[in-house]
Amino acid sequence: MARAVLIPHGSDGPANEDRASTQLAQLGYELDWRHVDNGDPLDQPDDSVAITVIYGGGKPEDEKDWHTDRYPWLKSEVRWAEQCIARNIP
Repeated sequence: MARAVLIPHGSDGPANEDRASTQLAQLGYELDWRHVDNGDPLDQPDDSVAITVIYGGGKPEDEKDWHTDRYPWLKSEVRWAEQCIARNIP
């Protein structure tokens, strides 16, 4: 089954019925929730990953970095996104 990796922040997640997860479930994707900010691992995306959704806000244009010193888990999210882009995973 094709897997949709969903990466929420804070209270976002399976208890919430947001449009993305609802639509993906209706389309038959296996929902794989990863709470990276709470310690869930993000390995390299494999062939089972069909799509990924990273929840959260945007980065202000005047910011110089991603505040990875305060939020070290963002490093793994950025790495995950880069790997998905390299593998043409939306």
